[in-house]
Amino acid sequence: MENKISVCFNKEKDSFVLDISQPDLNGLIHLIIENHYDVSVENVTVTCDDEEAFDCETFKNMLVEVHEEFVLDIDNFFDNIKKDIETYYDDEELSKYIIDVISKE
Repeated sequence: MENKISVCFNKEKDSFVLDISQPDLNGLIHLIIENHYDVSVENVTVTCDDEEAFDCETFKNMLVEVHEEFVLDIDNFFDNIKKDIETYYDDEELSKYIIDVISKE
């Protein structure tokens, strides 16, 4: 019996289906990052073919928690880059320009 997990992003009107025996978590992560999806308890719905065999609520909470940690790590990474740029370049205008270009991407 195939057992699938469906992760729905309500605002974005998109979903991703995972096979429980061989979940493509890499694909799910790429979908979220590439499309800047809102990964929140309110926006994500997780369902499964067999709700008794898989705890959808726990999976959703883990997905939200991991995403929040990832976002914090990325924010810290960019803060560190900004500090390094400001320290490395004496020219304040050039530093601001470089930071603006990086922030847009």
